[in-house]
Amino acid sequence: MIKRLHLGKAAEGGATAALLARRGFSGPESVLEGKFGFCQTFSDSPRLSYLTHRLGREFETLNICIKRYACHINAHAPIEGLQKLKEQHRFVAEDVAEIVIGGIEKLVTHHSIYDPKDLMAAQYSIPFCAALSLYCDPMDPESFNERKVRDRKIRAVARLVRLKVDREIEERGWDRAARVTVRLKNGGSHTGLVIHFRGTPQNPLSPSELEDKARSLTNGLISNKRLEQLFQAVDRLEQMNEVSSLTSLLRA
Repeated sequence: MIKRLHLGKAAEGGATAALLARRGFSGPESVLEGKFGFCQTFSDSPRLSYLTHRLGREFETLNICIKRYACHINAHAPIEGLQKLKEQHRFVAEDVAEIVIGGIEKLVTHHSIYDPKDLMAAQYSIPFCAALSLYCDPMDPESFNERKVRDRKIRAVARLVRLKVDREIEERGWDRAARVTVRLKNGGSHTGLVIHFRGTPQNPLSPSELEDKARSLTNGLISNKRLEQLFQAVDRLEQMNEVSSLTSLLRA
């Protein structure tokens, strides 16, 4: 814990670390650059200058994505694209003849899992995630479960999904983008492009969407009253003197 606090202090003058320091807490001074420090843990020859590279000018917290679906982040644009096409053109899973999903090369090399053996493999499988989203609400975390992994209908539709490298997406550096084309049994074909899926820094979730996500994740664990208190606490996070007033609301 002390190491994490010193990391925060060294990186951005964390208020919590400063508070503990004022109360007499201490830790190793070389937690970052020392022989047994953070940097040596990850590299034999770390570039220590990167510890302060653009310090105070660039903030990694601004690059954080928030997932709407309980699966790998590279499946989010394909799912969103497929959901939009489904809503616009009113088709169901049984109408689909083929789904073509284009993206960066990693989409093909890492996520073309057509026979997932367990839930984790299914969450990494873009064919499976795309197929599941045609039968279930992908925003409900309960939709991703072991029973769905064995579902014959979902697996059958997953085999209709073809992944390919999309040259425009690669050339433009749209790492999380996906171009989705749905070909229907009646001969119809529909295509959509998702460059920044909902939840990326370029297309962030709204406060109400974040609250809905919190409700779905805490359903049955935290009462509605306590959840509303939690929302209020997060809204005034910068004015808190004790983090315990927030963490106490997270106890089931």
